[in-house]
Amino acid sequence: MIVNILGFLYVISNTSIKFANKNPDVYNPDVVMTQYNMGVLYRKLGRFEETEHAYGEALEVYRKLADKNPKAYLIKLTQTQDSLGVLYYDQQNYYKAEICFKEVLQFYERLAEKYPQVYLSEVIRTLSNFRNLYNAIKKRKEAKKMQKRIEELEKKKA
Repeated sequence: MIVNILGFLYVISNTSIKFANKNPDVYNPDVVMTQYNMGVLYRKLGRFEETEHAYGEALEVYRKLADKNPKAYLIKLTQTQDSLGVLYYDQQNYYKAEICFKEVLQFYERLAEKYPQVYLSEVIRTLSNFRNLYNAIKKRKEAKKMQKRIEELEKKKA
């Protein structure tokens, strides 16, 4: 079933890209959502190169959309960057994962300043990703710093 869905998304993506090239403001949101969904399905199939490619293409479009309309697209950009970071972490590409997580943390911290009740838990989750990453690469001092920040934010959240 996943393969059928992936084929369907592939056809939609190619069609949407043609329309997006002619009228990007109208069709890019559809194209990028399809690209991201293709990445999710590729990941479920264990096709990690295709996952990385799909997430990368989605990020490129989300960056452009977020520049024009951050309220509408910053969160999607952040979620896509986070998915890419988790992919890299799972593949033990810790250098790239760290780069992704840094950007994700910046975005979520920015969002949490305005909407702490919604995004503080995402900041905590991202800090947990950092803690796990630093433990994996034996940077115990950094991992402890992340744990301390997590505990501080958990108290603030309560």
